[in-house]
Amino acid sequence: MRPNSSLLVVCLSAAALGACSGVGAGASSLGPGDRGAGPSTSSGIGASTGVTGPGTAGSSAPGGSTGSAGTTGAGGGIPQSGLLTAGSWDDNLNFDFYLKYLKKMDGAQMPGLPLIPRANRLEIRVTDSAGTGISNARVTVTGADGTMLDAPTRSDGRVFFFPGSVGAQTSAALQIAVTVGSTTATATAQVGDASVSVVVAGATGAAPTALDLALVIDTTGSMQDEIDYLKAEVSSIASRIKTDFPNVAQRWALILYRDTGDEYVVRSFDFTDSLTTFQGQLSRQVADGGGDYPEAPDQALSKLTTLTFSQNAAARMAFWIADAPHHEGREMMMVSDILLAQRLGIHLYPIAASGADDLVEYTMRTAAEVTGGRYLFLTDDSGIGLSHDEPTIPCYFVTTLSRAMSRMATMELTGTNIDVAPADVIRTGGDPVAGKCTLADGQVVSAL
Repeated sequence: MRPNSSLLVVCLSAAALGACSGVGAGASSLGPGDRGAGPSTSSGIGASTGVTGPGTAGSSAPGGSTGSAGTTGAGGGIPQSGLLTAGSWDDNLNFDFYLKYLKKMDGAQMPGLPLIPRANRLEIRVTDSAGTGISNARVTVTGADGTMLDAPTRSDGRVFFFPGSVGAQTSAALQIAVTVGSTTATATAQVGDASVSVVVAGATGAAPTALDLALVIDTTGSMQDEIDYLKAEVSSIASRIKTDFPNVAQRWALILYRDTGDEYVVRSFDFTDSLTTFQGQLSRQVADGGGDYPEAPDQALSKLTTLTFSQNAAARMAFWIADAPHHEGREMMMVSDILLAQRLGIHLYPIAASGADDLVEYTMRTAAEVTGGRYLFLTDDSGIGLSHDEPTIPCYFVTTLSRAMSRMATMELTGTNIDVAPADVIRTGGDPVAGKCTLADGQVVSAL
């Protein structure tokens, strides 16, 4: 944790976490020496903070101002949901723009970057004869040196292959085999191709019938209020999914992490289909530890890949919520974790909280892009918590974090890109028109 930055500030409203330290009467900025003093019982956010919620940017929050209903201070009970605001970004949808960002960051030679070569990315799309994407189709890519990728497609029938991650050279021949049940289809491509489609005759594309959703949370420092938000909010997202997808079975898992020398480095709870059990696991957690800025996300993501994710017809996703990077020297472990998550079909949806630096953004966007997830980031529009750095993206929509996370889950279950509902927009970053914006160099990018 960075000295004098907010300790992890996140909220899960309909899957959004809420903010904590540094706001309100009696609040103080905590330096490294403060974080090991014991569990936090209050974040210092109270009714006297003057929070106006998502109206700070010149528009009203959904349901009106949150100034009086806002968060609760010490002794005030469970914080109210739906206050934090966030944007989201899909680097796979804007891959040419993303390559420019990677080139700039790689050229900066920042210590600790988890480098995964992304040049010559091959988008593999698996469809049935009607053109519908097939989820959880097993895709194997082989070359002269053997198998280079073995991974399932996401719900839209896509999976991404990065030749540079396995040392494949430009123009090298690739053999692609796709298995759906007992049916196999094949195709050929070469390194340098942007995309390839594989039609599996006789198969039928269908939406997932199960959702495995894991939460990976940094619990260092003053995090008790965030855990309290989760207690209140997990049932909200579960209810929303149940209402929108009544035939989808839900399972929940929880991974908490701190750093070496704390009470624990990683604490995990494998999947359960009992929301009551999951909430009970969460209710027993307290926030403590830390001390310096970097934490142990590499060990948390490593544990994530050992959970008993469902196979076959399940959508597998994980929200990773953090504001601090891995320790320098652990970047190759992060690379290994991210690539393994991709092979297991676990789609990462990182959420950058206040205090997140350039290394956090780079790492989180890498995790999202490689695994086929999306990148989320908290914004200042709620008026809660300390300042959030502007991400290195040109345009986006700000909604409540709860709406953003719910939209991610819906996209996982439908295999389609979901536009931001106009009624949910609090403000825009950049100038998106009809969901897109045109950059100074003429490039058009999507703000989804």
